[in-house]
Amino acid sequence: KVDRRAFESILKNVAQNAILHGSAQNLHLDAMSGADSRVRLLIEDDGCGSQLEAHKMGVLFSRPGRTSRNGIGLYLVRKFADRMGGEARFIPKGTRGFGVELDLEGRLK
Repeated sequence: KVDRRAFESILKNVAQNAILHGSAQNLHLDAMSGADSRVRLLIEDDGCGSQLEAHKMGVLFSRPGRTSRNGIGLYLVRKFADRMGGEARFIPKGTRGFGVELDLEGRLK
């Protein structure tokens, strides 16, 4: 039920963000069946976290500091999830990693 290229782009952007901006060493992905033919994916890393407030994540050009990037990666994650009838939520965990929760149409096999 998902667009393969969009989903691959979501995973690539989340992983790239974790490695480049969070200095993460590990990524953990957990997939769960949700209600009403939905799948919930939780992707968490062990990086240095984010200074940006959760409601500003995924908003184009939201930057926590002058040396930060432009936010296009998380913006694309949110937009691609929306286009597939889903939702992306960003979970800053202070200085102990970062998480992305995706709620998408579909079922686990």
